[in-house]
Amino acid sequence: MPAPSVFAAWFDTLKQCELGGMLGLAAAALAAPARLAAVVARGFCRALDAVADRPVLAVSLPGLLSFSGAALAGLLLRYPEPEIHDEFSYLLAGDTFAHGRLANPPHPMWRHFESFHVLQQPTYQSKYPPAQGMFLALGQRATGDPIAGVWLSTALAMSAFAWMFRGWLPARWAAWGSLLVLLRVGVTSYWAQAYWGGAVAALGGALVWGAYPRLRSSPNVRDSLWLALGLAVLSNARPFEGLVVSLPVAAALAWQFARTAARAAWLARVAAPVALVLAADAAWILAYNRAVTGSATTMPYFVHAEQYAQISQWVLGKRRPAPAYRHAEMREYYEGQELPFHERQQTAGGFLAELPRKLVGSADVPYAGLMFLPVVFAAGVWRRRRTRLAIAGFGAALAAAATLTIFIPHYGAPATPCGFLLVAQGLRHLHAARLGARRFGRLAAIGVTATAVGVFAYLLWLHSVLGAWGHVRAHVQQTLEDLPGNHLVVVRYGPPPGHQVHNEWVYNGADIDGARVVWARDLGDDGNRDLIAYFLAQGRKIWLMEVPDDAQLPQPRPYPGLK
Repeated sequence: MPAPSVFAAWFDTLKQCELGGMLGLAAAALAAPARLAAVVARGFCRALDAVADRPVLAVSLPGLLSFSGAALAGLLLRYPEPEIHDEFSYLLAGDTFAHGRLANPPHPMWRHFESFHVLQQPTYQSKYPPAQGMFLALGQRATGDPIAGVWLSTALAMSAFAWMFRGWLPARWAAWGSLLVLLRVGVTSYWAQAYWGGAVAALGGALVWGAYPRLRSSPNVRDSLWLALGLAVLSNARPFEGLVVSLPVAAALAWQFARTAARAAWLARVAAPVALVLAADAAWILAYNRAVTGSATTMPYFVHAEQYAQISQWVLGKRRPAPAYRHAEMREYYEGQELPFHERQQTAGGFLAELPRKLVGSADVPYAGLMFLPVVFAAGVWRRRRTRLAIAGFGAALAAAATLTIFIPHYGAPATPCGFLLVAQGLRHLHAARLGARRFGRLAAIGVTATAVGVFAYLLWLHSVLGAWGHVRAHVQQTLEDLPGNHLVVVRYGPPPGHQVHNEWVYNGADIDGARVVWARDLGDDGNRDLIAYFLAQGRKIWLMEVPDDAQLPQPRPYPGLK
């Protein structure tokens, strides 16, 4: 599926600018006068050490900077409006939870409200696992705006990364790693400035990988609870990828248990707390599934796939029979855009041709040019015994990405703790690099960080100037809300490719009948008769909005033939 324009611009900027800038600054470090290099390196490291030597500050500061920076970027530069199908689906989940419900009853006119990634039957709810929606609901309830939940989840993820690093690395390198994560994803990435997800799964992964070294050193209830909480977050955010990236930690802890003589302590302090939390998590997931799908063991995601999708989420899965689509736009999306991804990967050549896009996509948003560090210093990184587990976790995540039919960067969010551990270790080796008698590595490492700062600043500027289709939709929505009374907008699309099905108008909140503006899909004048009668009985103004193509701003007009 083509990446939306604003995200594609971010990806391309990272790929094109960062690696070249890092290599250029690393080369400049070779030519820098020795005294200047020493002064710059000493000042930077002292500032980093001042934070690293205060554990509470070192863990809390990245979260505070992330929340304040993301909020300022969103409120002062360009407010995040939903644009992608998935974002509207997550917002529906958040609005549902904010209303105190796990699911909504199906609407009598549900056929007019069908849209992408949303269930209409047996209940009206998002198809996605609930974690992202729960954070959006928290933001909505606390501030009236779900974007606050995105900023909160990102801030918690940044603090969790800082805590994780301190379990794996010396304090200075933990602070350095925290800085790189903050610059990369904590403020300007779409994980922090959209409703699409990423930060919640990264939070879960950081808790799991941060608990491991602490439990390995000393089994205790506190870190066992952090481990269990991370696993619970992953199971409610990205269950498949979360399971894959957690398996190396589970295997390492099992090996540690098998080798220890204090098995009773491990059972009481690690196994029992984790089992209790995961049992409660399993009960919650079963209850949520039952509330949404009617079956405790059937996830909403798979009910939606049976109703709409023709592809399997996995490359080796079978193609599903084409359902009876009621809307041409949905057929175009599921059959014309999703299906080709699956079809062209059914041969070995097609699978191999698509594989680089998935693997590169795993690194686009979180790391980009930063991943050259563990690659260049692979031998040194591998020699560190503890780092091998992170390599196993990251490798497992890449293997899992290869099995998926469609891969988008935030699918790999659970593995970002492993990736950034490798980046930080690569930076350590760069820091110690020498060329003959000349130690230039410290300044080169600072140059890498300076490039990350430069890309961060560029993305901040890009965030402020790029327009987005979501703002067009929000403008039309606000224009209607400013009119007196309540409204129904019947949306009539032109045929693709003039109309891009990624630019979707028909999404609604949890309480359709209580909304100021309701968006409905056109079924022709005869097919719209019951819909119009239903909403006329509510005293609504009925509009028709024709969307011939995406080059024009559509203007709602009174529905023809109504008084």
